[in-house]
Amino acid sequence: MMHKKPSKKRDVKYPVAFDLLNEELVDIGCLSEKNKSNIICPECSGRFIAVINHATPHFKHYGDFECLGTVESYIHKIVKELLKKVSDFELPELLIEDLPEEYLRNFWQMRSKLLDANIPLNQQREFINGLKKNLTEVKKVIIDNVEIEKTIKTSKGDIRVDVVAHIGNKILFIEPYYSNRINEDKKEKIRLTNIPTLSISLKEFIMLVGFNFRLSDLKKWLFIDNSKNWIYLNDELYQKHINSYKEYLWSEIQKQKRRIILNEIFLLKKENVEKEKYLKDLKTKFKAVKSEISDALKQIDRLSKDLEDFK
Repeated sequence: MMHKKPSKKRDVKYPVAFDLLNEELVDIGCLSEKNKSNIICPECSGRFIAVINHATPHFKHYGDFECLGTVESYIHKIVKELLKKVSDFELPELLIEDLPEEYLRNFWQMRSKLLDANIPLNQQREFINGLKKNLTEVKKVIIDNVEIEKTIKTSKGDIRVDVVAHIGNKILFIEPYYSNRINEDKKEKIRLTNIPTLSISLKEFIMLVGFNFRLSDLKKWLFIDNSKNWIYLNDELYQKHINSYKEYLWSEIQKQKRRIILNEIFLLKKENVEKEKYLKDLKTKFKAVKSEISDALKQIDRLSKDLEDFK
């Protein structure tokens, strides 16, 4: 996997090496006298040397040898090494938008039917904005063991899966990627296996922390839920989660109906209070006018008497 190229060296600053002595990945900052002579490139297994006295300490290939791998294949290899030793793992939420086209179409039809029959049209937009956008919640699972780069046979040809994780009696495919997402052909073959499949974005990680990353940063990225997306679940699970969302939606509709009724009661009470206030104001005004009329009548009576006396 290596060749000699004396005229030019690649200027790649590798932050992680493979420690042959301890059979594990190692950060440049964790290098010791014991293992510094036993470090190799995780991608090509060529000898690494540590460049310590540098603004960004790093590993590089020894002498004139160059790795034929790329930055993408390098981080991809590191990720697979880390996933070999994974134990607990966070499964991301399944978003509505993650549903395959046919299930997504059925979902919109189900939602529209329930809303049109129960929520006034002028209130639907606000109601929809308040609904959750996910079909499942984040879930932590325990992975018993993993297999790396396993070939899976399907009726439309073989696929090579980066990581096959065993969770009890269930299987999960994990596909880390840098710039090349899983294409439609591979998605179709994955669907034929009927095995849930996750993708993990490595480019987003590099954009977030830069290429001089630490293993701890990468581990954290791999195990948090928002680094992953569902590529596929399986037909049974999709339908199960849609049915569960339907129950949730019906429950929210009932809550909304209760809110509408309570709001109408509130408005009626408010209207009644306003009417009572208006009536009270009228009574007060009537009383004032009545008092003015009484005073005027008394004054007229006095004037009448004065006229009689004058005659």
